[in-house]
Amino acid sequence: MKGFKDQQILETPSTRADITGVVLAGGRGRRMGGEDKGLLPFRGKPLVCHALAILNAVAGDVFINANRNLGAYADLGHRVVPDLNGHFDGPLAGLLSVMRAAKTPYVLTVPCDAPLLDARLLARLVAGMAHRDAMAVAHDGERLHPVIMLVETRLAADLETYLAGGQRQVEAWIRRHPWTRVDFSDCPDSFVNINTREDLASLDASPCGKILKNHRDCPDDEGRARCREGSYFRYISTVARPSAIMDSRYPFNQRHSPMETRPPLPPFSLETAIQKVRLAEDGWNSRDPERVALVYTPDSEWRNRVEFPKGREQIIEFLTRKWRRELDYRLIKELWAYDSHRIAVRFAYEWHDDAGHWFRAYGNENWEFDDNGLMRRRYASINDLPIRDGERLFHWPLGRRPDDHPGLSDLGL
Repeated sequence: MKGFKDQQILETPSTRADITGVVLAGGRGRRMGGEDKGLLPFRGKPLVCHALAILNAVAGDVFINANRNLGAYADLGHRVVPDLNGHFDGPLAGLLSVMRAAKTPYVLTVPCDAPLLDARLLARLVAGMAHRDAMAVAHDGERLHPVIMLVETRLAADLETYLAGGQRQVEAWIRRHPWTRVDFSDCPDSFVNINTREDLASLDASPCGKILKNHRDCPDDEGRARCREGSYFRYISTVARPSAIMDSRYPFNQRHSPMETRPPLPPFSLETAIQKVRLAEDGWNSRDPERVALVYTPDSEWRNRVEFPKGREQIIEFLTRKWRRELDYRLIKELWAYDSHRIAVRFAYEWHDDAGHWFRAYGNENWEFDDNGLMRRRYASINDLPIRDGERLFHWPLGRRPDDHPGLSDLGL
């Protein structure tokens, strides 16, 4: 029988490994003046990072659905999946792309603009999937939140047919299938979403964690007093202006630059240490010195062979020289060991000089990170082995190593 049911006898995904999480960040951001909403700063990090953090707690794999700034999203350490048709057809188009890419029986969706959600609420949603239903959808007691849902991946073909027929409405598609309404009426404020620059600035600076229009909206005496003083609303009126939201001259952006944090953050687990290593590999394979330098603290200390760069300016100068000399550079890194703030890595990369002579460099690195995930120390020992062209093992197109390409251990290196 189709239609919603309140929570009954439960049959849910048995482990995190059954779930692929996705942050939906593929919209045009029309009410944000065309800004890429997921990358806008909120409380010290991009909006998308708040969603990634809670999904990592409940899902075995986590994707980002985005259609712009794919490199910036990829820098956050998760696979980025654009819409299949690239037409900005709404959240269902993003969901379909992830359902096609996922290898799990369930997909869990979260929008990039609901930063007050937490992992406990997502765990409740997962547990709320009723027996034999195909979806579980959040309801805050007043309205449905159709983009906060757990859905069976097997419905991808039906969703594709729905979209091919020109349909886009999420709730209408949900009602085509058996689904569970999961009640969150005890915590409706957790589902507040950010639609405008004013919403973003208001919630970020709010003394009470709510989007406020005036001091009378604040629910507690202390918050009302702080709001009534006027400083809060003067602040909102400044940062909410379109010219201010991405202008580094304003305190809002000085405090909340998206580059202040580089997830995954310490303390590291095995999973996040592996993610950190792959993220570093991807950055270096871009051969973009300025992009690579941003993952290090401004005063980062290096030892690379016999050179000792310090700070981002010297790192950029060093990497620029490196990739002018080391042509057709391809790198593979592999985790060796880790603790809370340190990671040890072994790596190999192949390159040739301007005379066409090929080399394979073998090396080890020791990394130390600050609490924001920026690397403050990098110590590297490297040796070069001359090889013939026929001995090369790294042949993928220049750039990021494909996911299905063998790693160092697989290649016997």
